[in-house]
Amino acid sequence: MAHLYDAELSPGKLEAIAAWLPGQAWSGAATGAEVERVSSYRFDDPAGEVAIEVHLVRVPGTEEILQIPVTYRGAPLENAEPHLITEMSHSVLGTRWVYDGAADPVFLGELERAIRTGGTNVQEFMSTDDGEVERTDIASVQGVNDRDGSHGLSAEAAHPLAETLSFDPNPSPTTLAGTTMVRAGDADLEILRFPRAADSEASSGTVLGRLLGTWKVQDDPVLLARLVAH
Repeated sequence: MAHLYDAELSPGKLEAIAAWLPGQAWSGAATGAEVERVSSYRFDDPAGEVAIEVHLVRVPGTEEILQIPVTYRGAPLENAEPHLITEMSHSVLGTRWVYDGAADPVFLGELERAIRTGGTNVQEFMSTDDGEVERTDIASVQGVNDRDGSHGLSAEAAHPLAETLSFDPNPSPTTLAGTTMVRAGDADLEILRFPRAADSEASSGTVLGRLLGTWKVQDDPVLLARLVAH
């Protein structure tokens, strides 16, 4: 589970994303355009060092949802300067280095693990003066094993799959037609920058698994990411 601080951030999360998006050719966002929050979800870093958050946002006046995975780090990620979204001042934790999650091996590993093992996003709790309060305004995501049509795998089946996780310390994501692809051992991990219908077909290769999600006003599951054999 994720424990969050009621902290002051500078720049704010949406402000940082809005400033970063126009520089991404796939986004279609104009310079100066604002973004609004639709929902979000998180995974946990097993080492407890990196915060992982996936933002689902929209440019006001448009209907299309954009998916922006980010990681928050207490120190710079070595050789990842091209993927730095911003340096953020956190009133509790100090300076945070915020990266595009598609280029951070911690996010990629947890995303692939969720897909391969039927994992879900974590519960989120906000620290307040009255104690910790669970957030309910977040998305719900679920990994799906497409090799046998089941949601998740048995512990025995999941273990060998989890051992295949393999990302370079400095991944090299490429984005084509709104899909960011990263090589992941026996497959390409595809992150859909624009979530689409759950049954959307891959352009090539066999789909091994998917990450599906729902959120408020989005009751039908949509496709957020998938593993495609190469």
